[in-house]
Parts: sequence; structure tokens; C-alpha cells
Amino acid sequence: QWVLVHVGFAMSIIDEDEAKATLDALRQMDYDITSA
Repeated sequence: QWVLVHVGFAMSIIDEDEAKATLDALRQMDYDITSA
């Protein structure tokens, strides 16, 4: 299971496919996913 986090709060529990899609979308927006 994966947890979608926003501003330090868990927003929802998501499956691996949704997690990958979210990470791909963030990468396409050139968002630095390592600077949390």
C-alpha cells in the first residue's frame, strides 16, 4: 500500500498503480519529488 501525502498529511491510501501514475504526473510537471 502507498499513502498520498500533501503538506505533511496523509490524504488517502492508494494502490501501486495509482502511486506510479501520480509520480509520473509529478515528473512530467518537473516537480522535485525528493524535496519533501
